[in-house]
Amino acid sequence: SVSAPAAPAPAPVSAPATATATTTTTTTSSSTSPYTFSGSGIPAGVTVGSTSPPAASGASGASSSFSVPVPAVTTISAGATTIEAAPPTSDAAPDTVKQVDGCALSNIDLQHNLDDKEGFAAVPMAQRPTYTAVVPEANTDKVTVTVIAEAMCTDCKEHSYHLDQHVMSQGADLRDQIEFKLEMMVIDGWSYRKGAGICEKGMWDCMLAQWHLSGQAATASSTLSSWDYTRCLFKAQDELIAHYYTSFPGHAMPDATSDLMEEVVAGCASSAGMSFDEIKIIQESKGVELLWDSFGRIKEYDDPVWIYVNDNYVEHEADWLATICASISGTDVPKACAAAMDLRDASATSMASSSADSVAYEAVTKYMAGGDPEKVSVYIVGEAFCPNCKEHSYYFDKQVMTPNGVRSGVRDIMNVYMEQMVLDGWSSDRDAGMCEKGKYDCVLGKYNLCAQKHSGDDATAWWDFSRCNYKHQAQLVAYYTTSSESYTGHSFMESVTKTCASSAGLAWQAVEECVAGEEGTTLLKHSYTRVSDMSMPVWIYVEGQKIAYHDDWLSAICSAYKTKTRGSTTAQMPEECTYA
Repeated sequence: SVSAPAAPAPAPVSAPATATATTTTTTTSSSTSPYTFSGSGIPAGVTVGSTSPPAASGASGASSSFSVPVPAVTTISAGATTIEAAPPTSDAAPDTVKQVDGCALSNIDLQHNLDDKEGFAAVPMAQRPTYTAVVPEANTDKVTVTVIAEAMCTDCKEHSYHLDQHVMSQGADLRDQIEFKLEMMVIDGWSYRKGAGICEKGMWDCMLAQWHLSGQAATASSTLSSWDYTRCLFKAQDELIAHYYTSFPGHAMPDATSDLMEEVVAGCASSAGMSFDEIKIIQESKGVELLWDSFGRIKEYDDPVWIYVNDNYVEHEADWLATICASISGTDVPKACAAAMDLRDASATSMASSSADSVAYEAVTKYMAGGDPEKVSVYIVGEAFCPNCKEHSYYFDKQVMTPNGVRSGVRDIMNVYMEQMVLDGWSSDRDAGMCEKGKYDCVLGKYNLCAQKHSGDDATAWWDFSRCNYKHQAQLVAYYTTSSESYTGHSFMESVTKTCASSAGLAWQAVEECVAGEEGTTLLKHSYTRVSDMSMPVWIYVEGQKIAYHDDWLSAICSAYKTKTRGSTTAQMPEECTYA
């Protein structure tokens, strides 16, 4: 075919560029281009899509050259669909593209050669649609779940299974709260000569990616039907790879056609309640454009990413549902989210009869309800002498509260409270808690609670105090759990807590009076009452949802805050949330 590719830079030029092509002796008959081009600059005697160039003066032998201006195409029509094309491209690359004996180009990207394959009508470079960097706004009333995938990536197939099991199959009321967005990776870059993606497993990998994206662009028959369609395509991944590729990686079956892929797509469209005819029209007319746009948005990524929630990366599958649930606004809580808010142990004898009886529900809707409604509720169940809690406090400080030793802006978007566990019960005779590691385990718990009550103008200074106490935990435990009677005095506890209060900017005397008086006992008893059904500390809960992995804590908080502040003209997103 005669084509006139040019470079992809967006700046327009005042005159058409010139391309040089080379002809070789061939017996192939002329074919009609699948696209109809309209515009200026097509020279007389040249039919775009023809395999025969105009006669060149002095042309003879097996190889000759000629030059034609690049058409200044404004639209590309395919059937009933019209694609707006890019303006003429700039001089970001040489003005001419040369081919010698038909070898230089044909030996490049062999497994991605689209020239003679059925269904692979790539948009020529001069007509490639302009990439727009702005992603359309999602439905502002929903939680955005974004997936960056590869069509023939086996790990992506596994991730699609987990997303379906953990989230998408958890009820229509949850699905109604989700806006699903799909991006498809083009791992090996973009062939600007062909105007086509270079996917990891070759041309059929790219074609399947186009079908994925075309399904997302089609009219949805119901909420998340595009997800059901995509999940179905992932289920068929093994069959498609076996059909289109040899056992040698990247080598396509030489005689493969698009028939099986279209058959699979048709079945997936039907199972998702979508129109195959509509998806096919989109794929044929805009498939390359959709893949190009997706490539432009995510080309800096080296690997697929599952998943983003409100544009914050949630790495661990166990936290996907919880982060989505924490980010849902309104009072209509999906059943799957309500069930996850019950923080009591499954083995507990007094199980909560509903989410309204659960620890998390009490904390978020009642105990913490007095906080700023635009802030995110973060709830911690800790224990003063618990070594695991010391480790958790390290990660909470480094990832959320004080990253790189600097007070985080995320502190200003949270209502944070930390309970203190009293694992062995409450003595009614002494009106005192019975903590796992003895009396001073309870005493340090009182210090942590009283610091929260008397934190002063700095609402999170208590955290710095508690974190400091955890840093000294090993010395405190060693001192107060020895069998020697000489180590039962209060002076060492005073010394540690004075030091920590000073470093946190707290008035130690007010905290000490609280610990020594009835107030400290009452705070500890209330904490015991709220979490008595729990058998171990848990870090952390965001809007009543347990976020199990340290890596996802910041993302869950930031995602929930984005939901709470949608439409606000005054709320500011902390800088740390842009990294999550």
